[in-house]
Amino acid sequence: MRAILAAIAVFFAFSFGAAAAEATPAEPKRKDAPDYPVSCEPAEGSLPPEHWVDVAFSVNREGLTEDVSIVGSTDPCFEEAALSAVRGWVYEPRRVNGRAEAQTGMQTRVTFVVKESEPTDIVDAKPLERVAPGFPWECYDDAAEEEVVVIGFEISSEGSVDNVKVIETTNSCFDEAATAAVKEWKYRPKTVDGKPQRRLGVITQLKFQHQGVTPPESKVRDVVSRRLNQARIQLKRGDAEKALETLERFEARYGASLSRKELAEFHRIRGYVRIKAKEYEGALDDFRAVLRLGPGDSRVAIEKRIVQLEGLLGYGPGQSEAELAEPDGDE
Repeated sequence: MRAILAAIAVFFAFSFGAAAAEATPAEPKRKDAPDYPVSCEPAEGSLPPEHWVDVAFSVNREGLTEDVSIVGSTDPCFEEAALSAVRGWVYEPRRVNGRAEAQTGMQTRVTFVVKESEPTDIVDAKPLERVAPGFPWECYDDAAEEEVVVIGFEISSEGSVDNVKVIETTNSCFDEAATAAVKEWKYRPKTVDGKPQRRLGVITQLKFQHQGVTPPESKVRDVVSRRLNQARIQLKRGDAEKALETLERFEARYGASLSRKELAEFHRIRGYVRIKAKEYEGALDDFRAVLRLGPGDSRVAIEKRIVQLEGLLGYGPGQSEAELAEPDGDE
């Protein structure tokens, strides 16, 4: 039988300015070697030369590795194991004048060696409880049809999950829900010769499907109110183009489910936004729609805008753009 070893050697490449800045490089706090990939094990009776993988990476201000990539290797079979290991490393970040700073240009060599040894009984960790995360409704409005979060973590010798971190994500809004779910997972721990051991370099992928998912009515109403308010704020800031984009996305997603009151508010806000964008015909259509739906307390202001727009467009007494631009207290 053979003992399978993975060794690591780290090389730093960094530079300091010519000024008298006091700087210390990033120092490893947790840097575990990867398990030897089972798929890469040689046939019995053969002892090939060692294999290595050179990996480039950066360390951010929190001491976590980023931008992990392959520089070179003796065999691509070992590359994924090396990447997974480096992604899980934790550092004391580089400091310049006492402040944590990111450090780029770092490189490590992960070496995999096979040696003859006594028989070893290894049983990998097995899942006992893995509950999928719920759909985070605060992310619903801006979600694609499918969002994916790739999570890296370790399994302790007691079977709990720790050192959880996001490796890749298509939408950071989903990161918190994904990591919170993984932290609750339970495993039967990895054992070596019957003794529980920590399992390193575990990676999982969680998918959030938008299609067919409908938020509770209360959540829809919250999102509707929030989006309309967002467009209202953009209008007050004078950013009509951005407000129109917000309302266009809003109408495409929620137009069919709006209540009469919400629809009136949508047309009212869009009418003022279109005035700001000088889309006067569209604004007139919006304000007429508000009157049909029931303008509530804003009837006087809406009727005033309709008269001004009709005059400007030649449907009534002449009006100027300057008169139309005057605020009426209802915008």
